[in-house]
Amino acid sequence: MIGRRAAVLAGLAAGLPWAARAANPPVPPNGRIAFEAFRNDSRIGTHTLSFSSNGDELSVRIEVRFAVGFGPLTLYRYTLLGTERWSGGRFVALDTDTNDDGTQHKVTVRRVGSGLQVRSSGMPDSLLPAETLPLTHWAVAAMSAPLFNPQDGVPIPGEVTKTGPEMVKFLDGSGVEANGYRLNGKLALQDWYDDAQHWVKLRAKAKDGSDVDYRLV
Repeated sequence: MIGRRAAVLAGLAAGLPWAARAANPPVPPNGRIAFEAFRNDSRIGTHTLSFSSNGDELSVRIEVRFAVGFGPLTLYRYTLLGTERWSGGRFVALDTDTNDDGTQHKVTVRRVGSGLQVRSSGMPDSLLPAETLPLTHWAVAAMSAPLFNPQDGVPIPGEVTKTGPEMVKFLDGSGVEANGYRLNGKLALQDWYDDAQHWVKLRAKAKDGSDVDYRLV
């Protein structure tokens, strides 16, 4: 009789599906995460993620749209559109186009043999360590990995600390207990994830020092 270890090795060698790949990060059953964003309790926009899977391939469509104004005047606009791809439990690619109040950014990231190749408009190409992940927030795995900014492809310095469970309120008044993770450094923010490891909240500081909160729709 073939032992379990020998059977698993044989399966790997044969390329059997059940022995082939690790799982991608968990995504919501409805394939979507949608937030409304508030700055100092005033609504400024939306951040949505749409997930699609094909076998062990996962694609994430990212859409962020902010507009900050005073009365009828719009003082600041921000748009980020992108697509993130995972395969067999590994991040493999990212493409983003960003308009930061008139400043354009375009980023292309691809996994290559020795790491992640980053091409960002107006900057030299760079190579990041293979374990680096984009700070697109939805995957809790990013809270324990080196990070880069999906807007410009630049590494994000700092450390992440787990802050423990607390009750997170949604836009409709309902809520869930979730674990918080705080990024300490030049970029200060906090994300929360429920027991199923789904992203349920963000709190951050804007460039002007104001508070930005995400409320799940």
